[in-house]
Amino acid sequence: MADIMPTPTATAVGDRRVESGLAQGILTVLLAEIVVLAVTGVYLYFHYLPGADGLRHVARVVHRVTASAAVATSLIAAVVVVSRRTWRGALHVLVALAVPAFAVGASVSGYALPWDQLGLWAVTVGRGIDGYDVLGGDGVRFVIVGGSSVSTGSLRGLLAVHAVVFGLGLAALAVVALRSVRHDRARR
Repeated sequence: MADIMPTPTATAVGDRRVESGLAQGILTVLLAEIVVLAVTGVYLYFHYLPGADGLRHVARVVHRVTASAAVATSLIAAVVVVSRRTWRGALHVLVALAVPAFAVGASVSGYALPWDQLGLWAVTVGRGIDGYDVLGGDGVRFVIVGGSSVSTGSLRGLLAVHAVVFGLGLAALAVVALRSVRHDRARR
């Protein structure tokens, strides 16, 4: 009977460490992307002009490309963490799934921020989505847009949601996720 039952080997323990190391590496890349997004985001906050050339345009492109990469990285991290069971417990899985949700939320809210015609169009189209009726109809639309029409105040509100709610929330969740993976890895 003892020959039939497999015994834990160094290979099985090593595989778990590789899985934890993979999750830790992906989350570290995500945190590096968040730092790039924070730096370019602060620069764009102070220096953005529609149709600008030079460094302003480069910062906008770097911000946009890094945001897309962060969404992809967060999805990969969630898949690795959840499928490989790097963490144990429902709270850890919830954090792993919240990271890509916040990344997508930041990406969608960031799409409306450029205050050129594309940005105003995104806010106007988003304002016309019928899905808000379930949440409260025109009252919700009024709160999201910041009034009865799209204005610079609307975009300031979206910036606050983009940077504070989604940006800081994503950073905090990524740090919690990385610390949990490191703690789990150290226990093994």
